[in-house]
Amino acid sequence: MRCKYTFEVDGTVKPERIMAFELDDYRFEFEVADGFITKIFLSFPIDISELPTIEKAASELITPQINLSYPKFNEVIEIVSGIEGSWSLWGAERIDIDEPLISFEAESKDEQTLITINNIKVSIADYDHSNLPRIPPELLIKPIIASVKEKSHDVRLSFYRRGILDLKSREYIEAFYDFYLMLESTFSEGKTKNSQIEQKLIESTILRDCVLQTVLSSGYANTLPHEIKPLYLNKYDSLKYEEFIKKLVRIRGFLHHHNMKRSDNWSPTKQGTYRLEATMLSEICCRVGMHIFFETNERTKADGAYLELIKRFLSDDAASISLCK
Repeated sequence: MRCKYTFEVDGTVKPERIMAFELDDYRFEFEVADGFITKIFLSFPIDISELPTIEKAASELITPQINLSYPKFNEVIEIVSGIEGSWSLWGAERIDIDEPLISFEAESKDEQTLITINNIKVSIADYDHSNLPRIPPELLIKPIIASVKEKSHDVRLSFYRRGILDLKSREYIEAFYDFYLMLESTFSEGKTKNSQIEQKLIESTILRDCVLQTVLSSGYANTLPHEIKPLYLNKYDSLKYEEFIKKLVRIRGFLHHHNMKRSDNWSPTKQGTYRLEATMLSEICCRVGMHIFFETNERTKADGAYLELIKRFLSDDAASISLCK
C-alpha cells in the first residue's frame, strides 16, 4: 500500500527533461504540461493501519464517523517546502503546500478492497458573500468626493487593503505587517523605536476603543474559526489592553529579524502560525479605518457636497457640482 501526495506547481519551471526517481522510501514523479512542471507526486509505502476508515453507526439515523489519515504529513510538508524554496530560483512561484490531494494506491487486489476513502483534499472554505448587506450610496460616493478634493489618497487605507488581500491569500505574516503598519502610521506620531511606538499605541484612546470593541470584547472567541479559537483562548482571552499591545509589538519585533542560529525562528512557509494575529488585526484595523473615513469626510466637507449632489439628482437636474468653490 502506498500513500501519494499531489502538489500543484505554479510558475515557469521548464526542465530540459525530468525523470521519476526514488530517495529512501520516497518516490518522486512529475507532470509536465506545455513544457512546464505543473504537478509533483510524492509517494511512499504505508501500513494498512494508516488508511482512512469509516465507522458505521449503531443506528441508521446517526451519521457514520469518518477517520481521515494524513501519513507523514509534517515530514512531507517540510520536504516540499524545501523544494519550493530551491525551485524559486528556477521559476517556481508557488507549490500548493496547504491543499495537497492525498490518495492511496493498492499494490495488490487484496489491498484494493481495504481502500474505503480515497482522493482526500483538505481546503479552507471561502467566505460566503451571498448574504452581505448592500452598501448605502453615501459610503461609496463620499470617498470619491474626498479624493477629488484632495487629489491624493490615504496610504493607511492602502495598507488595510493590502492586508485584506494577503489575509484572503493566506499570506498571514504579510497581512500582519500590513495591518501593523496601518496602526503604526496612524498612532505612533512619528516615533520609530519599538518602546516609543508601544507607548503611543497604549496612549491612543481611539485604538483602545477599537481593540476593546473587537478582539478583547466578551464573546469574541465565538466569532473565530474553530481551528484558531483554542489558540485565542490560551494566548489573548484574559489579556488587558496594555498587555495586548505589548504582545503585538513583540511579535512585530520578532518578525522584523531572522537568524538561522535561533531554534525558534519564524518561517515564510509556515504562514498559518500567524493566522490568528492577522485575523485579529484585520478587525481592529477595520474599526480604525472607519475613524479615518469619518475624519476625512469632516476635513473635506464631503457630507455637504454629497447632500448637494443628492439635491440636484432629486430635482431632476444634472447631478453635477463644483468642488473648487
